[in-house]
Amino acid sequence: MYRNLPVINMKNLKPYFLFAAVLVMAVFFVTGCAEDHQVELAADPAQGGSVDGAGNYEHETLVVVQAEPAEGYVFTGWSEDGEIVNEEEIYQFELVEDRNLTALFEEKVTYMEVALFFGDREAIDTGQTGEYGYVTPFYIELSDPKDPEVLLQKVMEELIKGPPAEEDLAAVIHEQLDILAITVNPDEGVAEIEVCAEMFGEQWPGGSLPGTVFMQSVVLTATQLPEVNEVVVTVEGELWDDSHRVWDSPLGSDDVL
Repeated sequence: MYRNLPVINMKNLKPYFLFAAVLVMAVFFVTGCAEDHQVELAADPAQGGSVDGAGNYEHETLVVVQAEPAEGYVFTGWSEDGEIVNEEEIYQFELVEDRNLTALFEEKVTYMEVALFFGDREAIDTGQTGEYGYVTPFYIELSDPKDPEVLLQKVMEELIKGPPAEEDLAAVIHEQLDILAITVNPDEGVAEIEVCAEMFGEQWPGGSLPGTVFMQSVVLTATQLPEVNEVVVTVEGELWDDSHRVWDSPLGSDDVL
């Protein structure tokens, strides 16, 4: 009963099988490319903020990622492969390939007004002291590092630089003086400033008045910091001694005026 069935020549079907196989592979390739892409997100530094929008998305999906800075930080841009690709906190793009994005954050810089107490030339020349003794305030703005020791270091460096030339003020610390160490004990409200031995070198004018002016300048300048109520200056681990007065204990503003 099967005599009249046609005979199938498998040899003749080879081209069709080959075409079908190629077609299946092409469909698989196209659909494979149209599947998911990965979006990976990171924050730098990690404590600088949070990121949202990471995950798997279909090909050509419109993806939105978002960066949110933490308190005290600001967002500066999205980075990929070491280059800034977008500077907005909300970044939208069509996804055609895997993306690895890093949200960059920086600590927010805040500024504070600081008074540097330089010598009052009139008071020094006449001996008639003013509100702040032999010194007077000169105001500047400094970035606030939120660390009292770092801030006091910056303040002392500005004090060592001296007043601007156009101001009728006198420097109270010579520029060769180096600050060796600064420690602040917030619990006791005491700052210790260690200076080099050149404190009393050739630049030191001698006499009792320069020591008084120096003490007033340093104490009034340093005690502006909320963490500092008193100051003591040492010279390479030894007591500050200008041969007229020994600085053997922390002094506050009331002690030097």
